[in-house]
Amino acid sequence: MTKELTVGNITFNPNKPMPIELLPNWMIVNSIRYALGRQTSVVSTTCDWLILNWNWLGDDTRIQIKHDIENAFSDYSRCKHLPNLKHCSPLGGSCDIKEWSKVRELWKPIKNIKKNKHESSKHN
Repeated sequence: MTKELTVGNITFNPNKPMPIELLPNWMIVNSIRYALGRQTSVVSTTCDWLILNWNWLGDDTRIQIKHDIENAFSDYSRCKHLPNLKHCSPLGGSCDIKEWSKVRELWKPIKNIKKNKHESSKHN
């Protein structure tokens, strides 16, 4: 049995997940960057975690993650016709691209909300 560790007024229990607010933003962003382009189970694990925790992340963190993922999709669309893409895709294999596409859905409703507000202001 592993003991709890107390630092200041925070107690860490190694048998429980760390609260997301205690994870540094750089650690979260770098974890996403690590998973981008991989062709392993880390992609689905990372995407599932990201979808589950998206609303808990700070705005700066969400903006950076969105930027990184959108850049990977842009790079993919520019080079998907290349013969060696199978080995160097910025999004991984086809199953990984499906996972990243699910994550991408997180910010699509935001576009629709802005669009609807803009359309309603045109009618008023």
